[in-house]
Amino acid sequence: MLMERTRELVRKEMEKNGMSLKDFAKFMGLSKSKATDFLNGKEPLSDRDCVLLGNAFPDTSETQWRVYDLNYQEQRKKLEES
Repeated sequence: MLMERTRELVRKEMEKNGMSLKDFAKFMGLSKSKATDFLNGKEPLSDRDCVLLGNAFPDTSETQWRVYDLNYQEQRKKLEES
């Protein structure tokens, strides 16, 4: 079974911290439509994304986002190859 998508964890953190899409977009430096695209994306998180997410959510860190996303991408790749 595939790990939970990294973007779903972002959505959960937003909900947990009472962050609206508008607030998230502003924090990430994105328009609301680009923030929606980000949350629906499947591509790996960028270094910038990891830093911003670590700063946005007090119970997380840049490193946690980076490690989780790397693990998710590796698992996804293995499933695609099998």
